[in-house]
Amino acid sequence: MICQKCKKNPATVHMEQMINGDATTYYLCEECAGAYGPASLDGVIKNILDSLINSSFFQSAPGMFASDGVSDARCPACGMGFNEVKNIGKFGCADCYDAFGKEIQTILRGMSGTSVHTGKIPHKSGVKLKYRRELESLREELKHVVAAEEFETAAKIRDMIREMEQRGGA
Repeated sequence: MICQKCKKNPATVHMEQMINGDATTYYLCEECAGAYGPASLDGVIKNILDSLINSSFFQSAPGMFASDGVSDARCPACGMGFNEVKNIGKFGCADCYDAFGKEIQTILRGMSGTSVHTGKIPHKSGVKLKYRRELESLREELKHVVAAEEFETAAKIRDMIREMEQRGGA
């Protein structure tokens, strides 16, 4: 989707504006979205990151971040430390994601209970996706059950997988 304001750049920001009870939706690029309010987009992102890092969950878990003294990890490519990322609200480069992987996963797990994004499934066209996810889940469960040598349970799960594969998922 193209930015509705400049009509040049790809729209990466979804913004809703409420005026006198009427909601107006805008799809904007970062540059145009930054001009829409007193706070720039970078400031909004920094505020979100700050609120996550300073939430009670993270404050009650000392030693969780590099800034807590556990490790003094720095990005090998740009030299930025995790404390700087927290203060600025942005990573220095693409390699920062690898350098601060533990910290990022800890934040994601604290926010959503998992560090893997699964997204939402559309109601109308999501039948095949639901089928694939259920099949993947059963296969993963089968691996764990076999590793634990629970062969009766493994046989039941195997039969469920075969039945699903025969049905074809939709």
